[in-house]
Amino acid sequence: MKLRVADLITTAEQGIERAKLQQIEWDTNVDAAEQEWERRWKEEIVPNWRPFRDHLTLALKKGLPITKDQLPVTFDRYNDEKATGFYRPFNRGRRRHGYGNEWQADHEFGQRPVLKITAFETLIDFLGTVDDETVTTAQLERVGFRSLNKLFEAAANGYWE
Repeated sequence: MKLRVADLITTAEQGIERAKLQQIEWDTNVDAAEQEWERRWKEEIVPNWRPFRDHLTLALKKGLPITKDQLPVTFDRYNDEKATGFYRPFNRGRRRHGYGNEWQADHEFGQRPVLKITAFETLIDFLGTVDDETVTTAQLERVGFRSLNKLFEAAANGYWE
C-alpha cells in the first residue's frame, strides 16, 4: 500500500500533539485538585486546631490535664476516607504496594497519560529524508517501521501505550 509522505508526517505530528495536550490537561486538572486540597486544609481543618492550641497554652501555664478527647482529630485506622485532622500531603498518584498493587490518588483523573513518542519522532525524521512523495508499507518495514497501526491509533485517540 502506498502512503503519502506529507500525510504520514502530519498524522504523526498530530498524534504527538494530542498526546502532549492530554498530558498538559491532566497536569492542569491535578494542579487544580492540589490547590483545592490545600485550600480545604487551610479553611476547614486549621481553624479546628486554634481552640486546641489556646487550651494547650492555658493547660501548660496552669498545669491542667490534656486529654486525647480534646484533640481535633479522629483516629480511625481502617478507613482512609475519614478526615483525620492531620495534614497529609496531596497524593498525585502512585501504585499501592502490597496486596492488589492498585492505583491510589487524591484526585479522580486517573494516571498521567504516557508519552512514548520516540518511534514516531524517528519516523518523522526518516520521512523528512525521503525524496519521493509516496512510500509503501513494505519500504517502511524494510527500514524498521513494522507496525503503523499504533501511529493511526495515536492520531485518532491522542495517546498510545
